[in-house]
Amino acid sequence: MRYPDYRPSSRRPSLYYETQRVCIYCKTLTYSRDRVRLGDEHIIPEALGGNLVLPEASCGQCEALINRFEQPLLRSVFGPIRARYGFPSKRPKLRPKTVGVEFVVGENIVNEEVPVGHNPTLLVMRAFKPAGIFTGEDAVERPLAARKMHVHCADTEMGQEIVKRLGARGMQIGWPDNSDHQIALMVAKIAHSFAVAQLGINLDGFQALLPNTIRQVPGHLPVSYLVGCMGEPDPRAPRSSNEASHILRWFEYPLRDMYLLVVQVRLFESFNMPSYAAVVGSTSIENMKVMMMRERIKRLPTKSRQNKAARLQN
Repeated sequence: MRYPDYRPSSRRPSLYYETQRVCIYCKTLTYSRDRVRLGDEHIIPEALGGNLVLPEASCGQCEALINRFEQPLLRSVFGPIRARYGFPSKRPKLRPKTVGVEFVVGENIVNEEVPVGHNPTLLVMRAFKPAGIFTGEDAVERPLAARKMHVHCADTEMGQEIVKRLGARGMQIGWPDNSDHQIALMVAKIAHSFAVAQLGINLDGFQALLPNTIRQVPGHLPVSYLVGCMGEPDPRAPRSSNEASHILRWFEYPLRDMYLLVVQVRLFESFNMPSYAAVVGSTSIENMKVMMMRERIKRLPTKSRQNKAARLQN
């Protein structure tokens, strides 16, 4: 069963979900020893234009763990596009005035500092193999093994002038070490927080699979086992004109002797970036039947609902 798409965007006001008052990753009830109120959690990072917010949903320790993989990505992989389009920043005064762009000149790489907003932009994201749980692999760490690179290049008049002046053949595409793993963890974090926003902290009866992976708790399920890609996006499909357009959707997926709760995460769909799928939770077929029956009961008139509920409990 599929559900409506959600398209977070910094061009619209923030959408606040129900206040959680519990950390959605470790179930802690306070932010830290010195502070009670938990931190608000942006489902997609605010620095990427995400406007979906879970109030009071993250403790200080989990927030710090998530920053370890989110912050390097926001500076490296997503840094140029954030600068080009002026995405939100918690420290706007510290924003650089220029962006370094690497141009290929003959056999050499030449770095030129370009004023922010005029910088040619390369956004590179890699498509992964399907998550190991879908392909029947053992739950062991394996390379995410990108199938292909998705590249968006937005040139500018200043960029063209620099290319002409240097006699450059183009721009250099870099891919920082460990970026695959960091992106997979960020997709896992987005997927889990979105599922909690839609279904509640208990995921409507599904067993949560991602929190320990996100927090890298010893013995956790490998991120490559739970996060990957499901098919390639259709390049002919109509796309948003908003540069900060992202798509989130969740659905239930039957697999062998269980049902999986899956969240599809597609960042920057307007630039035809990959579509990732994260397995958020699982349940047995028997539990799924009970959950589906309860859902049907909710839609019945009051008297019928009471009779069916009593029969279900017996």
